[in-house]
Amino acid sequence: MALYKKMLTEFSVIEQEVSVTWTNEKLHEALSLLVKEFTETFNKLDKRTGFIETVEREEIYVVLDELLEPVNEKAAEVGLEVDVKRLFAVFNELRDF
Repeated sequence: MALYKKMLTEFSVIEQEVSVTWTNEKLHEALSLLVKEFTETFNKLDKRTGFIETVEREEIYVVLDELLEPVNEKAAEVGLEVDVKRLFAVFNELRDF
């Protein structure tokens, strides 16, 4: 829960800051850092407890998608695009669970 609250805050900050002065690459870099932190935290949790199985993995995926959605909507308003597939590629590349 603590991770979700932290990520919600950090994704919201990006959502509020994104503007026409941003580029798609700047947006991707900012979001990639959060996706990396999100994924690595779950890697650490799973390494300690081994609790992540198929259902949990799917739920983590859904949560990440839901965190990205408001940023994607705001980005579209200013003419930018969140490359969700590219961000999930980062997630899948880093995850150990």
